[in-house]
Amino acid sequence: LEPGIVELSALTELSLDGNFISTLPPNMGQMNLKTLKMAHNRLEYLEDDCLRPNLVNSLSVFWVSSNNLIELPHSFVDMKCLDDMKIEYNPMRSPPMELVQEGMQTVMQYCRIRASRVNELAELLEEVGFETDPENYKPEAKSVLTGETGFLTPEDLREFDDAVNCFLNGKYYL
Repeated sequence: LEPGIVELSALTELSLDGNFISTLPPNMGQMNLKTLKMAHNRLEYLEDDCLRPNLVNSLSVFWVSSNNLIELPHSFVDMKCLDDMKIEYNPMRSPPMELVQEGMQTVMQYCRIRASRVNELAELLEEVGFETDPENYKPEAKSVLTGETGFLTPEDLREFDDAVNCFLNGKYYL
């Protein structure tokens, strides 16, 4: 996919279904699309800027089913006009597939709760003096604490990562 596509400011519908696409051009979120269909490709990860700053406010149709996505971008929580979403047939971990099957409203609620928990955890860890990188929270929490950890053993750190993973990425019910 050519990077210049983001300069097509009058484009409102883009169908990229079945094109073996594995990455999207930078600044895709600057487009003003109403419909974005990218099903049946090879996408593994969607950068946060693929929806920001404009697509979170303009997209009403978002199809990414049948790719290799394990999570939705953090910016997904800010989608304002979304009416039609297809994300099934991906090896999703966040949101879990059980919730994907329940529909768009459940997925949106999950994303809002998860974003709130990520912010809450980062604030709490900073408050008690631990250094952390929220990028280490997803799609599975690993090496959550990045700085000095005092007397915590490697086993303590693994258990902490597991607890964070359960809190942020677990199958909590809405």
